[in-house]
Formats: sequence, structure tokens, C-alpha cells
Amino acid sequence: MLEANRQLLTGRLEVAADGPHLVMPMLASLRARYPGITVNLRLGNAQETLAALLSEHADVAVLTEVEPRKGLHLQALSESRICALVPAGHPWSTLHEGVALKQLDQLIMVLREPSSITRRTFDEVCARARISPRVLLELDSREAVTEAVAAELGVGVVSSVEVSPDPRVRAVPIIGDGLVNRHMIGCMERRRDLRLIQAFFDLAPNSA
Repeated sequence: MLEANRQLLTGRLEVAADGPHLVMPMLASLRARYPGITVNLRLGNAQETLAALLSEHADVAVLTEVEPRKGLHLQALSESRICALVPAGHPWSTLHEGVALKQLDQLIMVLREPSSITRRTFDEVCARARISPRVLLELDSREAVTEAVAAELGVGVVSSVEVSPDPRVRAVPIIGDGLVNRHMIGCMERRRDLRLIQAFFDLAPNSA
């Protein structure tokens, strides 16, 4: 009976996400469970993704580091570590246990723009620890950071869920308190009981 109900669930679901790495496996699971659901996915930065959800241009969203607010229903999805991104031949590339945050003081770095969630988390931790990297290049995409690091323009910063299988670079954990991003699923509170939205929320590992 449960399988029959899954097969009968149809409709169109508008999904927004601030990156492809978490949402794509969820969409694969959604298709496997509910083949009758059609998905429209919009990818954007953190601000664009939240705006799409609040304006109801998206039914559900995969978000990072969103503060609770009235009318917004959030459910924890996962956490990711912030890592240093270095060229494959860098001395840190074999440090599987990670590199201490203090080693980034005065280090030449290439980072995302300040509005990036990973950049913001990194900056806040550095400020508390009185660590001052030398940011000589700011870029507007993860791909651009990877290219800059591969070109040995500096050390980058990346979330552990965003590490690409690029042989030119290596991600090394940064050891320090607070270097974590929280990822979550969100929808408007008044719409959380809609069947299509419930089906997406059921994909979270901690769902009942």
C-alpha cells in the first residue's frame, strides 16, 4: 500500500539550493521514491536561495546557516567542515589530520566574496582568534577559487561538502573551534503539511 501511494504522488516541486552538492543526492532519492514528481531546481547563492523561499518562488530550499524566523520552518540536514584548499604539491596536501588555524595568519589567500556563507564563517572565526590572513584575491564562485588555487595564487577555503574531485588541488581540514557550517531544509511554515513538501522533508536523514 505504501509503495502504491508513492507511485500515485505526482505534481511539480520548485526547489532552491545554495549549491548542488547536497541537493542532487536528495533529488535522486526523491525520483526513486516518487517517480511521478517533476522538479524544477534553481541554484543560487545563500541570499538568492533564501529570497526565493520567502517569496514562495520555491516550495522548499536547501540552505546554509539560516537563522530561525517567524513563518519559516527549518529542519536540520547536515554539517560540513571548513577546509583549506591547497595545490596538490603544497606541503599541507598530505596533512590528513589538518592544519591549525594559527598557520593561516598572514598567509596569502584567495577567497569567495564576503557575502559567501563559508567566507563569513571563516572570517568570524579568524576575528575571534585574532588571525589575519592576507586576502589578495576575492572571487565570485567556488569554481574560480579552485582555478586560482590550482594556479598557485594562494590558499583557498572550501566547505567539505563542496570539494570537487580535481587532481590539481587538495582539501585539508582547518583545526579550530567554530569552523562548521550547518545545512538545513526549509519551507514556509503554513505550507509544511503539503504532500509534495512533506515528501522532500522525508529525505532528511533525521526524519521520523
